[in-house]
Amino acid sequence: MKMLIKLIILLISVPVFAQKFEVDTLIFNGSIDSRINIVVLGDGYLESELDSFDIQSRRFIDYFFEEEPFNNYRNYFNVFTIKTPSNVSGAAMDPTKLIDNYYGSTFNSGGIDRLLTPTKYARITGALSSNFPQYDQVIMLVNSTKYGGSGGWVATSSVIQGAGEIVLHEVGHSIAGLKDEYYAGDQYAREGFNMTKETDPVMVKWKNWYGDFGVGIYQHCCGGNSAEWYRPHENCLMRSLGRAFCPVCLQTVIARIHKLTSPLESFTPTSETVVPDSFPVTFNIQLVKPLENSLKIEWVLNSGQINLNSESIDIEKNQLAEGSNSLIVYIRDTTQNIRIDNYDTIDVQSVRWTINNIPSGVKDISGNYSNMKLFLYPNPASESIHLRFAELPNPDMSVSLVNISGQTVKIIKAGEIQLTNFTIDLSDLRKGAYILNIMENGYPVVSRKVVRE
Repeated sequence: MKMLIKLIILLISVPVFAQKFEVDTLIFNGSIDSRINIVVLGDGYLESELDSFDIQSRRFIDYFFEEEPFNNYRNYFNVFTIKTPSNVSGAAMDPTKLIDNYYGSTFNSGGIDRLLTPTKYARITGALSSNFPQYDQVIMLVNSTKYGGSGGWVATSSVIQGAGEIVLHEVGHSIAGLKDEYYAGDQYAREGFNMTKETDPVMVKWKNWYGDFGVGIYQHCCGGNSAEWYRPHENCLMRSLGRAFCPVCLQTVIARIHKLTSPLESFTPTSETVVPDSFPVTFNIQLVKPLENSLKIEWVLNSGQINLNSESIDIEKNQLAEGSNSLIVYIRDTTQNIRIDNYDTIDVQSVRWTINNIPSGVKDISGNYSNMKLFLYPNPASESIHLRFAELPNPDMSVSLVNISGQTVKIIKAGEIQLTNFTIDLSDLRKGAYILNIMENGYPVVSRKVVRE
């Protein structure tokens, strides 16, 4: 589904520029359907300079996957290049005086000398739709040693020394929607993951990091409209080169990686008939793991946890009740770079098997993948808190609120959450902290601290 709208747009808008070019694979970690696919384009490279494009692309990709968080999540990515020769080498210096490079890349876009952008977007979408329409992130390397770059859906950089840092910064814009943490101008100032007018530490978007690792609420600049805007850090790659992503930006990029892909690659059985002498029955999951593996695995049989952090499990007949049994495996990323408290996104992958157990054996097994992705906001809240699900929640999901004394003060029973948007009324509760538990078949899948103020 993530490519459907993109493909429709491409097919409608670019038939004139449909052309086949050489596609090269730089990194291949798995199916293009299960990975984040980066496509690197080059502009301003003559046919005779395409070997240089290949060298510079590989050098950039080597740098890209040395930096956090992409180093740890390298296994989640594929990288390809599309080689498009230009008739003129380099980039234009003025958008009113374009040269005959393939994508029309030029400096001084919008009157900003270092703002380097392609201008022939129909050619970009044409090259992608004809050669690699399954892309998730596009990077443009422009054959110029003048400093410049830009974000947008195509992260663009010249090939000046340090181009890797420029592209990393621009990918922060493109893949994660991050804002510049220097003041880029009134036209770019708006609320974002790392930009706000909010000055209350309890309410600011990055409250889960406030006070740690240099995260605070820092005024953007020195007067005018810039004085109304704030950033989370003084020393972040989104502010200047030669730095790493600050904790807030790092968290945002990882959340985007989670949104674009899943750690679950496959599972077995999908369906199977088991005869009485075939026990134990083995259930397997295959995962795409961060290099420093932070995936937590929980196996739950009929609402009781039976195993942790194993990718396979054997079930004996004596573990099953007669009739229908439920086996669920939950997978979540517990990286320390995402702070759970006060973080509004909940992301849990799962596989659910229904095991039909009869006296003579197991009649059938069916397995289904589910992605519990939901957003919990606002937190703190005054009158109500909202749950927004990415897809219709399972009918066996229930929610409870527990106070600091351990008393359950509110229950939403299974079957009552039937929409992707659900509101929990807090107006009848005292002000203070509570634990919100999200359960499936009575098993607590997620717990979050929420505050009624």
